[in-house]
Amino acid sequence: MAVNSITKPENGHASVDYVAYPPPPSPNEKPPLAKLSTAQAEMHKKVLKHFQSEAYKIPGIENGGLLEEEKFWLVSFLAGSFDITHIN
Repeated sequence: MAVNSITKPENGHASVDYVAYPPPPSPNEKPPLAKLSTAQAEMHKKVLKHFQSEAYKIPGIENGGLLEEEKFWLVSFLAGSFDITHIN
C-alpha cells in the first residue's frame, strides 16, 4: 500500500493524504482452495455424502427435507471449497 500526499500550493492550506489500495480481484478469479489433510478429506467426504443423501431430513422439523435449492447450495459449497484432489 502506498500513502500519497497532495498539497495544493495555490492556497497553501489544502492537503490530502490517502492510502492507495490495490484493486479488488476480478470476478473471474477464484480464491485458492483450502488443502485438507487425509483425515480432514475423509471427514469431508462423509459430510458431503451425508448431505447428498435423498433421505437427509433436518432433525426436529416436520417435513424437514431440504429444498432442491438448499441441497444445490450446500453440496456446491462443500464440493467446491476444499482441495481434496491429492487424496484417493
